[in-house]
Amino acid sequence: MKKIVLRSIILLSIAVLTACGNNQKKEVKTEVSSTAVSSTSATKESTKASKETKKSETPFAELAKAIQENIEAEKMSSIYANTDEQNFGTDEYKVRIKGYEYYEVEDFSRNLSIPFGDQTKNGGIVILEAEVENKSNESVYTASGFDLSVVGYDRSLTYTKSLINDDIEEEYPLFTSIMLKQKREVKAGEKVTGYITYAIRPEAVEKIKEYGEVTIETAGLYSKPDSYSKADAIYESEKVKIPVSTEGEQTVSESGEFYPDKASAANMGVKKMISAEKTEQTVDFEGIKVVLEGYQFVDFEPNEDTAARFKDFESGVVLLTAKVKIKNEGKEKVRLENMSGGLKIGSLGKVLSQGMLEEKPEKALVDIGEEGETYLVFALNKEDYDETFKKKEFELEVKLMDERFATMTKLGDITFKL
Repeated sequence: MKKIVLRSIILLSIAVLTACGNNQKKEVKTEVSSTAVSSTSATKESTKASKETKKSETPFAELAKAIQENIEAEKMSSIYANTDEQNFGTDEYKVRIKGYEYYEVEDFSRNLSIPFGDQTKNGGIVILEAEVENKSNESVYTASGFDLSVVGYDRSLTYTKSLINDDIEEEYPLFTSIMLKQKREVKAGEKVTGYITYAIRPEAVEKIKEYGEVTIETAGLYSKPDSYSKADAIYESEKVKIPVSTEGEQTVSESGEFYPDKASAANMGVKKMISAEKTEQTVDFEGIKVVLEGYQFVDFEPNEDTAARFKDFESGVVLLTAKVKIKNEGKEKVRLENMSGGLKIGSLGKVLSQGMLEEKPEKALVDIGEEGETYLVFALNKEDYDETFKKKEFELEVKLMDERFATMTKLGDITFKL
């Protein structure tokens, strides 16, 4: 019998940070140049339309011109614009990305050298319009939010205030400045709208050219000031991929067909669907209904920036992602966060779920009488899958935990045939 070795993954972590300003003057052109600009619908409640438009027609053109003058840039070229509104949150509490535009800049003032990586030759700028609306009868409080990250670049970017001077801010209010003045409070019936500007270093610009997208983390909303606990969350922040090139549009669009995991969320590589099944298998455990709603086998090719994390998978990677729903009609709360599972492959053995490849569920705990869903991810060696595994019967085992992280189930209590 052929010996099968089930390999595991070692995943690395990611870091955070960003910067600000220095000094000098020069003559500049004040005209913002243009390349292809597109407007495309993205995720959640976004309006329809995908069209090309002139730069002067975008709502960010005048602000971009003011920024170019302020930073004394010789050239500021628009690369991509999206004017479709994207809505997040709940019926009463809305968080919106009203639109954004991505630019590349060249030869700017030394005053701006630090946020652009201690150089003045080139960089990128994103202008984003954000909004929070409170339709309820009580105040709501925002977390900082709207951080920007770039695939393959290990720093999270916050807003760069130095791109805009006080005169510009009078005409184009900054979202973060407004929220700080209001101590992050959005009163009942109030709507707060403002701009966020990001300075992007050359190495991040190169990654944007390669992948064509960035990720925005929306602002979470909370019922109490200065409390960012799950218990006080009205809407928890989420990571949203947005395209910043026409090629990126296709990447973001295609990623929507796959179940969410970190391989997709962090754009770790290219996915190709092998097979996808929708199902409604249910197992009742002490009144807790565990439902397998579907599963996907995906051929996954890590990109250059993440290949080292999958070095043990010499022949490639196949990911199995299973969608699991919990309907809690039992007597205890069920913890979805850190829930685990096993995948039995015929008589060959078992593979454990990879928590480091799984996104956090929207609900950490499913209370009695409530529902919640999560995704379990398993990583398989491609050669083993192609030659042996796919001919075998797969059995998914789900392990339940209570709110104290104690295991509720025994081996074999909750299993599903795939």
